[in-house]
Order: sequence, then C-alpha cells, then structure tokens
Amino acid sequence: MSEKYEINPAWTLLVAAIAIISTILIGYKLLQTQQRGEAVQTELERANARASELEEHAARLSSEREDAVRQRIDIQDKLDEANKAISELTRELNQSTSTVEELQSQAVKAQSDIDDKQARLDALQSEVVGLTQTIDQANAKAENSIAKRDELQAKLDQANSEIERLKGELNQPKDALVPE
Repeated sequence: MSEKYEINPAWTLLVAAIAIISTILIGYKLLQTQQRGEAVQTELERANARASELEEHAARLSSEREDAVRQRIDIQDKLDEANKAISELTRELNQSTSTVEELQSQAVKAQSDIDDKQARLDALQSEVVGLTQTIDQANAKAENSIAKRDELQAKLDQANSEIERLKGELNQPKDALVPE
C-alpha cells in the first residue's frame, strides 16, 4: 500500500515547474502593474502640479479683473463728477446768457428812450445824464457777463476735454481684460 501514496518524481517536477512559471508570470504581472501604478502616480502628480499652476493663474486673473473693475468704477465716478460739473457750468452759462440778453434788452430800451428824449434835450438834460449812467452801468454789466460767459465756455471746453480723456481711460482697461 505504500506504493499507492508514492509521489511520482515526474509529477513533482511538473508541479514545481508550473509553480515556478506561475510565480514568474504573477511576478511579471505585478511588476507591470506596479510600473503602471508608478506611471499613473507620476501623471497624477503632473496633473496636480498643472492644476495648482492653473489655480494660481486663475487667482491672478481674478485679482487683475477685480483691479480693472475698481479702475473702471473710479473712472466712471470721475466721469460722473465731470458730467455734474458740465451740468453746473451749462446752467451757469445759461443764466449768464439770460442775464446778457436781459441786459442787452435793457440797453436797447434805454437807447430807445434816449433817442425819444433827444428832441427834448434842452428841457430834460438832467434826465438824459441819469439815463446815460444807467446805460454805462448796463454796458459794464453786459461786458462782465460776456467775460463770465467766455470764462464759463473755457471751463466747459476743459471739462469736455477731460471727459474725452476719461472715456479713453475707460476703454483702456477693457483691452487689458482680453485673455491671452
């Protein structure tokens, strides 16, 4: 009976060869899997590094955008102030023009009165002197108003120039926001 349980040496070698070949194949597969894992890990590290770079770039772009928005708001505020100044100067110019027209109307009326009273000059000499003074004062006021109007016109021209400059600056940050 001991012959029944005896191990055949050919089978032993065959099992040992299969075990060695299996171990080699499993080891090879494990080595390939490990190499693939290392390659995936390297690629993952590269992707993480690139993601970090992109996050930093996005943060810089966001900061630049915020700066540009602040600049645009500042320029818009300056533009609004300039528009308010223009409105005020326009109002003053209109008032001055109205005053000039009123004074000119008064001057025309006074001159008409003088012409009417010229025929009665001998009897009304004192009245003519008073009216002449009124005319001189009206002309002086008219000249002052004209000078004020000219000054206001110069300020208005300066404000318009400032608006054009600010509009140019307002368009400039928009160009800086265009992504590369």
